[in-house]
Amino acid sequence: MKTKLLASALVISSLTLAAAGLAQGVNAQVSATPQAPVPQVTQVQADDSQFIVKVGVAVVVPQSNNGTLASGAFKADIGSSASMSLSLEYLLMKNEDIGNLGVELLAAYPFHNSINLSASASGAHVAKGSVNVLPPTLTVQYHFLPNYIVSPFVGVGLNYTLMYGARIDIPGASVRVKNSWGVAPHAGVEFNINKNWLVSADVRWVEMKNDVSLDGGGIGSVNINPWVFGVQAGYRF
Repeated sequence: MKTKLLASALVISSLTLAAAGLAQGVNAQVSATPQAPVPQVTQVQADDSQFIVKVGVAVVVPQSNNGTLASGAFKADIGSSASMSLSLEYLLMKNEDIGNLGVELLAAYPFHNSINLSASASGAHVAKGSVNVLPPTLTVQYHFLPNYIVSPFVGVGLNYTLMYGARIDIPGASVRVKNSWGVAPHAGVEFNINKNWLVSADVRWVEMKNDVSLDGGGIGSVNINPWVFGVQAGYRF
């Protein structure tokens, strides 16, 4: 898990550095265009706005190998899903020279993920089901270039995943997927439209390992560890 977390953090850091470099280039090129001088977002963020609310769509893509259950007898496969997302960020620090620091709370309408079980030895289908996933995440994040049209950000958060409504198509069987805690590195970029409005795109990796029980007895755990991709529209106030 530490290796996966380090790899995910390195990927997100690389994406952030690339986005920051691209943003500087785009901002410099746009600012240098005589026909269309673009205001640095001094006018956008020089006011008293301390909050950013965003509404968008998020897609959860679990890792490809979700583990085995019942002492290795069954292979678990958790499907991808999409849902509406909502976030609220409070800016703890606003500084046009060194960047902005904020705390974001991410919520979403519950995701509905499929569960497929197959025999580990033969690959034959055994059962299918589903589970509802609600992953609120609290993130501390740093915004680069806050006074420009293109502003990347990077952060790290703590996620608590609520699993409920699990079902499986085995007659008379009752399945439960337990909740979990995990870290969640995060990166993205904001495109500032005007003083209040913006659009953004982001990606985060969520550490998500959940114990599974069947008819009250533990049968192992699934490693979901999804990448979460999102696009949002935001408003400052």
